[in-house]
Amino acid sequence: SSGSNQNLSSYNRSGWGTQSAAWVAGGTFTTSKNESEEYDGSTWTEGPNLNTARGDAAVGGPQTAAIFATGSRTTNVEFYDGTNWTAQPASPQVRSAAAGGGTQTSFVVAGGTTAGSPYYPISSTGEEWNGSSWTSAGALPAPQGSMNGSALGESESAVILAGGAKSPAGTPGYVPHVVTNTSLDYGGSSWTANPNIDTARVSPYMFGTTTAAVLAGGDTDNSGSTTTASEQWNGSVFVTGVSMATGRYTGGRAGTTTAGLVAGGYPGTNPSANATELYTGETTAINIETLTQS
Repeated sequence: SSGSNQNLSSYNRSGWGTQSAAWVAGGTFTTSKNESEEYDGSTWTEGPNLNTARGDAAVGGPQTAAIFATGSRTTNVEFYDGTNWTAQPASPQVRSAAAGGGTQTSFVVAGGTTAGSPYYPISSTGEEWNGSSWTSAGALPAPQGSMNGSALGESESAVILAGGAKSPAGTPGYVPHVVTNTSLDYGGSSWTANPNIDTARVSPYMFGTTTAAVLAGGDTDNSGSTTTASEQWNGSVFVTGVSMATGRYTGGRAGTTTAGLVAGGYPGTNPSANATELYTGETTAINIETLTQS
């Protein structure tokens, strides 16, 4: 269902939180953005600006304890306490649209684009953040990028990612990149394979937890073919879910499988978007009747 529009109309934004206390920040249309916003369940209000304007960051945490890491091929990391953004020790690797998940004190980031035109190389390396410093983490099985919104996690030892782009041939990590249906799980030391998602996509909206999540929207060919398809993850398998109202990709997301949110993103037919959609979990009604025999 429809929610109120964001104040800033841009894409490549990143966000997290809950349906009634969400946040989004950054963006890259038409230039790199430093604006942030908060959602209270009904209205978006402007928040303080990031110290470094950028988009496609790896993020996690609630409105009062958020982390915004890398993005736009930078190493910058910032914390948000609900009032201010503050700079933190930089990530070792330049990244954009990497997979990330966790909290301000326990976070992991992996993959993503490490340079720009003309090759847009992607990485397989990863790092863990313990609240004060970065250390090398388990590498992805292969270089993978275009994962803004594709990953979530409760800590550096509990992260899931679904979708993204890989390079099938030629120099590892270089274009052409192709869309994948890969899903991976990070348990604190290595990435392991999950069952594949049904619809391969890049830069979708994934919200929930590592054991109960919704994967919605995305770009199915890495060139702007939006989808409205969603899938539900129950901790062991992906199954078809209800469709979004508008296909889009690379925006903010928040919430759970019973109260989720998708914010902004690129809808394909318009170079920017600020629309919000709210998700309510499917319910089942049971009607009990007494049968009598005559």
